[in-house]
Amino acid sequence: MINERGMTIVELMIVATILLIILGGAMTFLVFSNRQFSWIETQSKVNQDLRTVIQQMTIDIKEARQVLTAEPNRMIISLPNMDTYGAIPINYYDTITYYPETSVNPVELRMKIDKGPGSRRHGWGKRVSQLSDSSSIWVLCRELVNHSSENTAPLFTYNSETLSLITSCTVTLKVRRHAGLGKYQEGTISTSVRLRNKRT
Repeated sequence: MINERGMTIVELMIVATILLIILGGAMTFLVFSNRQFSWIETQSKVNQDLRTVIQQMTIDIKEARQVLTAEPNRMIISLPNMDTYGAIPINYYDTITYYPETSVNPVELRMKIDKGPGSRRHGWGKRVSQLSDSSSIWVLCRELVNHSSENTAPLFTYNSETLSLITSCTVTLKVRRHAGLGKYQEGTISTSVRLRNKRT
């Protein structure tokens, strides 16, 4: 016989327990899915940022007339100076220095531009210091990991230890970015660049 008075307290507790289990499972699934999406999104952003940085560096290095300093974690290049009228003065050059700034946390990859007379060259990334009308410092990326010369994959490797013989280099960028909940994601990108305008 059906109890017309409705469900008993025990039956209500059983139904409530089942609903809580279902709700808990749904919440767990949503949280897990959100974490997975956030992880994938962060990894995609890391890789995209690294590609942008290394593409810009490649453009500069390919334009280099000469390598002035060649170290595992520092590279200084001289580039043709183009003035505001579009002409290229023969005796004027711009200088770009790539280096890790380890005095900040996290470590940043920076570029310092020293412009020759009349140059209209400007940096990219985020400018953090305007030292003078002709000299400025720009941040290219943060969370840099391979900033030590002892690293197995230093920022720069060259085809020769002799400055006058350097015609190509390999640029490697490795970052470690916080992805939330105490987890980190690493991104690494590397490319070989030929100094097309190399002249001694």
